Amino acid sequence: MAKRVGESVFALLIVVLTAAVLLSLYLSIRYAELANEEATPGKSLCSFSEAYDCDAVLQTRYSTTFGIPNSTYSMVVYTCLLFCGLITWYQRGNLWRWYVRLGLLVDLVAVGISAYFAYILFFTPMPSVCVFCVALQICSVLAMICYIALLPSARQTSPGLRERPLAGMLILLCLILAAVEFLSIEQFRTNGKLAILQREYQTTLLNRAFNLCLFTNQPIIQVPLDEQTPVYGSPDARHTLIVFEDFQCGPCSRFHHAVSEAFTVFATDTFKVAFKHFPVGNDCNPAPVASYHPFSCTAAYASEAAHRQGKFWEYADLVFSNQPDLHADSFMQFARELNLDLERFEKDLLSDEVHKRVAADVELGQRLRIGGTPGALLDGRPLVGNELQPMFWSLIRSLEEMAPQALREMEARAAIIPLSVTDTVTPATSDLSVP
Repeated sequence: MAKRVGESVFALLIVVLTAAVLLSLYLSIRYAELANEEATPGKSLCSFSEAYDCDAVLQTRYSTTFGIPNSTYSMVVYTCLLFCGLITWYQRGNLWRWYVRLGLLVDLVAVGISAYFAYILFFTPMPSVCVFCVALQICSVLAMICYIALLPSARQTSPGLRERPLAGMLILLCLILAAVEFLSIEQFRTNGKLAILQREYQTTLLNRAFNLCLFTNQPIIQVPLDEQTPVYGSPDARHTLIVFEDFQCGPCSRFHHAVSEAFTVFATDTFKVAFKHFPVGNDCNPAPVASYHPFSCTAAYASEAAHRQGKFWEYADLVFSNQPDLHADSFMQFARELNLDLERFEKDLLSDEVHKRVAADVELGQRLRIGGTPGALLDGRPLVGNELQPMFWSLIRSLEEMAPQALREMEARAAIIPLSVTDTVTPATSDLSVP
């Protein structure tokens, strides 16, 4: 009778472990499909309704540990328990007794982890309930009950001499099995990532062609650059980028750092950048209805004062890097960090010459109809769009890949607008760029 009960409990254990392996396998594959953008969320076997949808849970931060889906860990553990259980049951020796004890210990850990995730699933703000995750947690509890029921057949003995090679072989096979499962899931994810990169590459090529077409339809505006304009880069650079920026503008800071990074990627004679001030502050720019950036005008004056000591770009880097923490005393502090002549710096900061210089840049930006910052012109053509960083990078790459004859033909077809004879300039489009 006891033997039949043991066989029935073991049969139930095998069914539970098999179900746990299949559930874990499905959740692991589904996670990889969602991460690889190969499946539509909410269209899986586990998507019953908006309130009961595994996909929504698999896309949260709780679905992985160290970058690996939690279901993959479950699949490896339950596969090893299933494999070792089948081998040791038919061996019916001391290894079986050890298997019951170790299996119970491992499953107790699994139950504890399941309890933690059950708490997260039901008592924290989650987008949905993962039915298969709950089923997996139930399997861990059922397996624990089965191991407890099998304990009477497990006495405290050690493997015999003949059983030790079998024990070593089982451990080795479990390690190999775990490695194969982890590598298989990771390879599946890697293949999906490669497919995503391939799609992004094709999209990038399409966007580059679109951006280049939009760029070549812009007129070439002959913006004057005098010796007092801060310019960074080789004087012999093939391309010139003119930027209109506000030191308190978040997108300006990102664009500034993107342009700085471009200097480390492209050849030194690829492009140079000229800086023009366009602060969104009523102290120096009458265009804004409200002064959104209270320190933008002071920052512009301070950078011009640093420019008179040959430290414009270093000062601009400091201001943009500390943008969230700017206050009234920041500008003198930056001057100290750069070892500027503080007396001269403070004098230039308040001078009419510096103020007129910033006002001239603001007036130039208004004539160019710079509606927001950052504004930019590449080789005299306005960059239009909501995201200038990717557009700038794609255009530089496209222009560098063009043959010299094609560049000359493109310039010959462009409309030339001398800024000295026009009050305002309107770009061909305003926000059609594809990032």
